[in-house]
Amino acid sequence: MKLKSLFISIMILILMLTFVGCSSDNESVGEDAYQNSNQIVKETEEEPVIEEVTEESSENTSITYPLTVETMGGQFTIEKEPMSIVSVAPNITEALYAIGAADKVIGRTSFCNYPAEVMGVPEIGSLMEPNIELIIELDPDIVIVSTHFSEEAANQLNNAGVQTIALYEPESFEGVYSIIEKLGLVTNRKIEAEAVVKGMQDSVEDTTSALANIEEKPSVYYVVSYGDMGDYTATGETFVSQMIELAGGNNVAKDATGWAYSAEKLVEDDPEIILIGEWMYEGFIATEPYTNLTAVKEGKVHIVNEDIINRQGPRLPEGLYEFAQFIYEDMIQK
Repeated sequence: MKLKSLFISIMILILMLTFVGCSSDNESVGEDAYQNSNQIVKETEEEPVIEEVTEESSENTSITYPLTVETMGGQFTIEKEPMSIVSVAPNITEALYAIGAADKVIGRTSFCNYPAEVMGVPEIGSLMEPNIELIIELDPDIVIVSTHFSEEAANQLNNAGVQTIALYEPESFEGVYSIIEKLGLVTNRKIEAEAVVKGMQDSVEDTTSALANIEEKPSVYYVVSYGDMGDYTATGETFVSQMIELAGGNNVAKDATGWAYSAEKLVEDDPEIILIGEWMYEGFIATEPYTNLTAVKEGKVHIVNEDIINRQGPRLPEGLYEFAQFIYEDMIQK
């Protein structure tokens, strides 16, 4: 039982760190990683080229290096096209494969499980505890991390002279497009990245157009954790909350912040629809006070694929579509 509780606690932490929004008055390990990786960038006498994704520049077939990429932590200069990459985030790994940069990926975390062919890439540890020594041993041209990357790990790579860039934009659904476009710049896959983004935007448009005439939105609650683990959900400042709204739902937690909620408030809200990960489903519907919720009694607690929702990557439109399917079962085809 202790091992099970420990596993559950770790999963909650990973979920929250995977898509938690960073406020200006709160320091995060992700921001520390940005700042520390900034020290890794090598000086160059040449003037860096800041590439912008525009209609005109998209006609080019290659990127000019060095180039500077804007991230949440500042500007980062890439000296030359990286030919070997270690990805320390599942969403980054998925995006690299989607834009045709799979041949560059030489290391990934144990949580990077999509697409299937990535399972043949050497693991460099878990999402929360990457093996820094192994990363250094692989000698990648660049390491790409996300918000969960620790200051200590960033310092170790910094001291080893390994160039690191952190990409994460947690506060908006559209941030995923920016992440993929920046990866296209970094990896010299700009055209491919633009095509992926265009496909994602078209998919989102298809879903939202089907719901254009909705007048009354049903109330929705997304379970991140519950009970003894604490009641956490996608509050208003998160891209998951935006997904609920885009899918035609009314997020009951949209006025809350910091992912925190309460069972008492949830019972008071009594949402019409509840969305939850499979690993929590059985326990949630059998635990008080959640058993008193109308959605539980009426069978409106739906199991969602957390990988396509929590990961800010190219499958996010699939997560949006899945939300819409459960919110409007009679309108959205499964």
